[in-house]
Amino acid sequence: MLLPLLKLLKLQAPDQTAFVEAHAVFELHGDRVKVSQLDLIGTAVSLGGSGELDTAGEDVRFEFYTIWSQALKRWL
Repeated sequence: MLLPLLKLLKLQAPDQTAFVEAHAVFELHGDRVKVSQLDLIGTAVSLGGSGELDTAGEDVRFEFYTIWSQALKRWL
């Protein structure tokens, strides 16, 4: 519900797309994947973070932070 509101504040038509790009830097160590940088770029809000997980996807540990878009910063 928040994502369409943020897109309206940026004068964009709301849709169901949260992120339009994703960039990752990772290393494989046996059955572990260490992600040193993960950027999820969206039109309303973007996330950055890092962490690690196992290849089965059962043990996932990530920390994310929010990167607000420049247009939204001007509104606030």
